[in-house]
Amino acid sequence: MIILNQEEVLSWYSGEIYGQPSAALASLVPHSFPAFARVMNPVRTSKGQRLRWSVIAGSAMTVDSETQWSEIVSIVNPDPNEYYEPETGTIDSSIALRLSAVLAKHTQSSAFTFLAWEGYDSLLEAVRESPTITIGEQRVMHVRSGSIELALEPIDFPPTRIAMNWIPDDGAWFVGNDIYARSVFVGGSVAAVAAVLSAPGLEAYLVRPRQTVVPED
Repeated sequence: MIILNQEEVLSWYSGEIYGQPSAALASLVPHSFPAFARVMNPVRTSKGQRLRWSVIAGSAMTVDSETQWSEIVSIVNPDPNEYYEPETGTIDSSIALRLSAVLAKHTQSSAFTFLAWEGYDSLLEAVRESPTITIGEQRVMHVRSGSIELALEPIDFPPTRIAMNWIPDDGAWFVGNDIYARSVFVGGSVAAVAAVLSAPGLEAYLVRPRQTVVPED
């Protein structure tokens, strides 16, 4: 699918997710992609390390594309003074850096669209003044466009969050999720998703197209 401008990008995206059940993967990521992955935000330690969910879970349970952080907490009971739960409503900066580098190789676009929820506190003026659209779950999102590097720039100050929805102008892939999320979903070609799944530094799991998605809070 080749999309020529931002208006067409947003029209395609909104059309793909409109009317999808709220618990369906297709309500978050356009359902026309052949493959999907879920990428976890890491667990941070009091010493500044970033750890995979599977490291915290250890042998007590198997982490997969449907695992919720609350399940790990209930089984493993990690010390909250030592392990800080994965961030919600954003993509960890180290994950975003690796993910953008991987996905940039799977699009011919040099222009991208990014969406940021209007409800976050302390949004930057450039974000607050950008136009908005309403997407799945009736979220009102600010719309910005730029190079892939814009994906890594904070949307607020002090800097705590980045945009969770990324769309290249050729529609080659999509990154997104809802505001209640400790992970992010990627839809794309089989090759793009395979690259995400095998990328060093990413804890990613293959997702079934009809998988149920529940809020992660």
